[in-house]
Amino acid sequence: VTGSLNITEQISGSSTSTGSFGHGFIADNLHVGAQAKVFTDGTNVRFMNRADGDTLLTTFDSNEKIHLDSSGFIKVEVNGSEAVRIDSSQNVGIGQNTPARNLEISDSNANSEIELSTWSTTDTHKSGLLFSKSSNNTINTLAETANGEDLGRIVAQGVNSSGNSVYSATQILFEQDASSESNAVPGRISFWTADSAGGGVEERLRIDNSGKIGIGTTSPQRELDVVGDIRASGD
Repeated sequence: VTGSLNITEQISGSSTSTGSFGHGFIADNLHVGAQAKVFTDGTNVRFMNRADGDTLLTTFDSNEKIHLDSSGFIKVEVNGSEAVRIDSSQNVGIGQNTPARNLEISDSNANSEIELSTWSTTDTHKSGLLFSKSSNNTINTLAETANGEDLGRIVAQGVNSSGNSVYSATQILFEQDASSESNAVPGRISFWTADSAGGGVEERLRIDNSGKIGIGTTSPQRELDVVGDIRASGD
């Protein structure tokens, strides 16, 4: 088709002046019904809703859709409901249409869970969760990390009694614990909890790069170093 083709009825068969409709080349543009438009430059094909500039790819029953919105987001609908969204900040939401992080997964009246599965007959193969940090603002550019630098964390949050703010209740923090070596990055793990006084999370326990454990101290001098009272009981 070398000009413009307007279609208001269901199409069957093919138009073959320059190729098969749906399989070949449409040289200019194709109008389908009152709103949809298909453009091609011979290399790329663009589907557009002429009313607002949006693009919508959908199944005939409209239960599955890919919506490219002109306001700056992409969403995927499955079985008539939104399943995935990428917003204008490139945040991805699964079950969430206003993702606040790079990836936010939400569920209603159910557990929100992530599962990593490994299927292997090799004993050393495993599922893993990896935190990685480089002291450089350019992605894929390595730069030495420093003593005391945060490398990763796991945080659990809850909602306050007023029902209007989210606060951190617990945290596991992974930090560098000495200067980097040519073949090693020393590390420490600390465990944090928040009490009811409203001061935020505070460190309660740490394991340093030598394996020493400190409770109530950030610089343990022995395998177990406790600042405060200890209670021990048993037979």
